[in-house]
Amino acid sequence: MPVLCDGAEQVEGWRTVQVSVAMATWQGERFLPEQLASLLDQTRLPDEMVVIDDASTDGTREVLEAFRAIAPFPVVIVTTPNRQGSTPAFARAIAAATGDIIALADQDDIWLPHKLAHLEAIFERDPATTFAFSDATLIDDAGEATEATMWQVRRFTPELQERVRAHPFTEIAHRFLATGCTIAFRRELRSVLLPFPTGFSSTIDPMVHDRWLSIVLSGAGRVAVVDEPLVAYRIHVDQQIGLNSISVALPLFQRYLRRLRAPRTDTDSPRVYQLTHLVEARSRLISKGLVGGAALEEIDAVIAHQSRRCHPAPSRIRRVAPIAAELIRGNYHRYSRGWSSALIDLTERAPRSRRERHDLVRRDDPPLEEPAEPRIEPPRRSTSCSAPH
Repeated sequence: MPVLCDGAEQVEGWRTVQVSVAMATWQGERFLPEQLASLLDQTRLPDEMVVIDDASTDGTREVLEAFRAIAPFPVVIVTTPNRQGSTPAFARAIAAATGDIIALADQDDIWLPHKLAHLEAIFERDPATTFAFSDATLIDDAGEATEATMWQVRRFTPELQERVRAHPFTEIAHRFLATGCTIAFRRELRSVLLPFPTGFSSTIDPMVHDRWLSIVLSGAGRVAVVDEPLVAYRIHVDQQIGLNSISVALPLFQRYLRRLRAPRTDTDSPRVYQLTHLVEARSRLISKGLVGGAALEEIDAVIAHQSRRCHPAPSRIRRVAPIAAELIRGNYHRYSRGWSSALIDLTERAPRSRRERHDLVRRDDPPLEEPAEPRIEPPRRSTSCSAPH
């Protein structure tokens, strides 16, 4: 009989946990065959695969059909008539998956052979684990590995990993740590994730799928931080979201100069964008009865701090006292990135006019310098989806 990686025996053809792979594809014929081959090489094969092809015009569909013909598990392929983007495509794949555990897959990576077996064992050991994510090796166009892993590039240190395990929502709320191709989560939590949030205003874009998943799931229970690579993450010029564009930790002076030079406007406010989605995540978690007590208090503390940061006084002089108060309370170190975040808040340029500032925040929200607690309501306008500092 086959043996699971944690030593438990398993009867052939029967499993206590069903695992689905959810994939989105677009113009993927170049690298897709290697990814599909890595699925066949898994020591624990998936129980099904759901692929949403986002109106590819190359040979992607033919590659998928050829794979379906030889795969020893069901493969569902849906082609959209018009291109929608990767986030809507992943939403459809997640909605169609039937397994107890849903593992996300990109079209251009390579899974290491023990990936699914390792993730399955994690979820079986701890029913309170809501989602898991792992490190990844980095490979180039030709599949050659680089010296560093993804977490090393992102400076996701062992110390920070322990902080995420202890306080997942607090840390993930302001850091982009979980890359989609490394994420797996319980299907029973799908109702709180879907539909992906849209329609906050006519100018706000949907949050990228893996960022939204990690925020919501980190508030719903324990997070498994797998400190070994389970995926070979390919870096190439054609990828939609590359490693260089998401959460590569910049040195303090670079972040400082970028914020100092850039005015805060209603079209360029990562923090307001982030706060909007944090509030939406809180609302959904409460409505599904997935959070309460101390966990909800922690979520509210994170949102309150981020709300204060979104509402600075126009004058830098008037920011000194409230920023100092947040530092004394320890909130900058607990809910942001410490002294660097405080320095950015103190020195960055505010909107040039009162009207511009009112376009950015709600008129009934208190500014940062006032002592009242901020209202936990989503601000109205923003477009940026980068992680705040």
